Amino acid sequence: MKKNVLLIIFFVLTASIQAIHASLKEIKNYEEFNTALQSSEPTIVIYSAQWCGACKGLQQPLQKVIDNPEFQNITFIKIDVDAQEAIAKEQKVSSIPAIHFIQAGTKKHEIIGLPQNAEKTISDALRTVFVAQPSAAEAPAMTPQAMSSEAPSEAPAEVPAPQPQQAPSESSIMSFFTALFNMIMNIFVYIKDMIMYVIGKIQDLFSSR
Repeated sequence: MKKNVLLIIFFVLTASIQAIHASLKEIKNYEEFNTALQSSEPTIVIYSAQWCGACKGLQQPLQKVIDNPEFQNITFIKIDVDAQEAIAKEQKVSSIPAIHFIQAGTKKHEIIGLPQNAEKTISDALRTVFVAQPSAAEAPAMTPQAMSSEAPSEAPAEVPAPQPQQAPSESSIMSFFTALFNMIMNIFVYIKDMIMYVIGKIQDLFSSR
């Protein structure tokens, strides 16, 4: 009896810790996939299978990417190629794991297989594909005159005064706390559901004796 109760408590604690992390949404049918595909929001689609060893190796670094606040506005979904064979065939997925970078129905980039330093590779790709970067044309060209003017002169150069750091804007602070509040509320709801589940199991155990 005590052993069963301890096992249930261990299960609840484990599930509560896991609830802190964001998770992948698993696509169950073509309608869900089509809705995600047509979203204007950046979407990452991970194709994998239960038997795939490389897919299991991708899970931990991918979860770190999902948990990164920098990518909180990006949707992450996963598709089991065995359960959703038609979708995998339509999207021409021939090797797994495969990561497709999608926005508004257009595939902008893909990563095939388990790359070295997967967390950095995926993060860098997200920044390149979905985060605006200044183009090379916007960078000022270095002319020979400019280079010569930067040569050190005999007189000591004046050291510029340190500039005060710009404080974060009020809107960015509010957005952060809103996202944090929503995450905490979701965790509380999950924990409440798990507690109710445990209480039901304990009642079942006592009623069966």
